[in-house]
Amino acid sequence: RGRLKLLLILSCGFAYKLEASGISSGFYAGFGVGMERLNGKRSEWLETDPASYDLQTFTHDKEMKKNGHLANFFGGYLYRYKNFAIAGEAFYELGKVEDKIDREWTDKPTLLDFKGFYTANLEKKNGFGLRMNIGGVFWESRFIYALLGIHATQLRYTKTSTYFDTGTPATYQQQSTRRKLAYGLDYGVGIQQQLGQWRLAAEAYIRRMSTQVMTFNFAYGLTPEPIVHATLKPTMIG
Repeated sequence: RGRLKLLLILSCGFAYKLEASGISSGFYAGFGVGMERLNGKRSEWLETDPASYDLQTFTHDKEMKKNGHLANFFGGYLYRYKNFAIAGEAFYELGKVEDKIDREWTDKPTLLDFKGFYTANLEKKNGFGLRMNIGGVFWESRFIYALLGIHATQLRYTKTSTYFDTGTPATYQQQSTRRKLAYGLDYGVGIQQQLGQWRLAAEAYIRRMSTQVMTFNFAYGLTPEPIVHATLKPTMIG
């Protein structure tokens, strides 16, 4: 299982049908900016016929720790009844965080020497989803709430594999890319402050994603053809 966590995402937006002096029912739309941190684990290994090539482990629960910027756009409707308020909103996020590995390995299944190189880059890109904000209104102009939602986040895995046979000699190289949508849940807390017709917000929320598993042919032309297995557990902390 993987987790995506975004902390202290600052956002502000113009809200329609809101009283200048306090929070009231109505539609709103806005944008936000913030930071995010990739803090997950990845495992990649080469699997093949042991009579031909040895099994190679490129990574095993290797930690990923990278920082990135985030921007989001959202819109929704807030309903207020006395001091209780609930808001449903849709959002779209723009961001990019990546983690790259470079590995070199050797194999001697016979008297010949085999040398390989493996480069793989994992990118967490844009996302979108729906969520609910449920909480209370304090001092007429402050909305403190818990949030719960669903999301889909774009992941892109690009690998380049090279295999060099010193006996032939021959070189095999292949580059391929896989794209996946990782689905999950968002939950956290937030606070919004009404400032005239604008509302300033700060949020802290966790995004949980399932483990992503991918398989690739290492390089075409090899017999038998080795397979690369990648298991990715992205965690975002901002």
